[in-house]
Amino acid sequence: MNSLYNEPGECCGCGACANVCPCGCISMARDAEEFAYPEKAPTGCRDCGLCIRACPMKSAQPPGGAHAPMPQAFALYHKDKNMLENSSSGGAFTAIAQAFCDAGYAVFGASIEKDFRNVNHAHVTDLDGLSAFRKSKYLQSDIGNTYRQARDFLESGKKVLFSGLPCQIAGLKSFLLGKDYPNLLAVDLICHGVPSPLVYKKYLCYLESKYKKEVVSFDFKNKEKYGWGTNVKIELAKHGGAKKTLHNVGADDPFIIAFLSRLCLRPSCHACPFATIPRTSDFTIGDFWGADEIMPHLDSGRGLSLILANTEKARGLLPDVGKFSYVEEVDPNEAVKHNRNLREPTPANPQRWRFMDDVRARPFGEMIHDYLGPRPAMRRLASRFLSKKAQRRIKAILKR
Repeated sequence: MNSLYNEPGECCGCGACANVCPCGCISMARDAEEFAYPEKAPTGCRDCGLCIRACPMKSAQPPGGAHAPMPQAFALYHKDKNMLENSSSGGAFTAIAQAFCDAGYAVFGASIEKDFRNVNHAHVTDLDGLSAFRKSKYLQSDIGNTYRQARDFLESGKKVLFSGLPCQIAGLKSFLLGKDYPNLLAVDLICHGVPSPLVYKKYLCYLESKYKKEVVSFDFKNKEKYGWGTNVKIELAKHGGAKKTLHNVGADDPFIIAFLSRLCLRPSCHACPFATIPRTSDFTIGDFWGADEIMPHLDSGRGLSLILANTEKARGLLPDVGKFSYVEEVDPNEAVKHNRNLREPTPANPQRWRFMDDVRARPFGEMIHDYLGPRPAMRRLASRFLSKKAQRRIKAILKR
């Protein structure tokens, strides 16, 4: 029993409680699956109640009321081809940052460490540093003390762009205890859920053991070989030896299979109160799935972002976003239809707890054999060479 939560599903790991605690007696500790949870020191607590007040899971409610209007939706891709290639989808995050950050600003985002094992939240005060925050990292970042840093910047009059998962943006807003800052722009992501860091790290160790080389790069969404999609690029290198590069179609990569199959997500993700519309952020960004049906003239195969302008602040910034990117409005109902996690959280896989028990107890190679093996050859070929629309037609025929 923990006074901050009773069951793992009641805590999203946002870190708001640890950031708001005035006596510093709350820290974030890792459980057996390596998810972060708050831990209260046995002494030092003043019983001020700020940690409970700042918990977004306890205060979660639809922003703007349950009957808030549907936000405006847009398709976007960056005009700079290099920026587009080095973004996971259409480069929306970069375009928004370029539009918002003129002078006296700080941008917060998730950055992966040099060893590619951990993801931490950090900030930059120069747009040249945005590269650290670009591209997807399918792990929940350690928020550290960035909520406090963001508040300090805001109080000093600087602009702050804070990007993160929906729960992290909700955590920031709860940490700020309802105070509205005109100089804050919050950007959240369309989130499938966050996978276990334990599964990810065991996968890296498996690769290093198999190839006798160190993992020196892990790109969760790479466009080089197979274009836009959940395609993984992994580089391994031995000191003084040749580098080995793996290009895995996402649905054939063991870690991505575990992630997309809902076998290793954080328990709170399956009842996430933030996977809904309206959102807690100003902008929501993500992959524009379904673009080949809704806006085929924009689906070049190199990436297209879906952005939701949730507030007047966001809508007022759109003309400046358009200076750096091509932006076209789309029916929000059509866009939401193809992005399930804008409507509801990801359901749990019935084998989730069994899988995670096995991950802790067995070699990862056995997990690949029993749970995470590649799809049949014909389906792998189809995913590489057929359009998304053709793949859906084939799937529909096979179901008849």
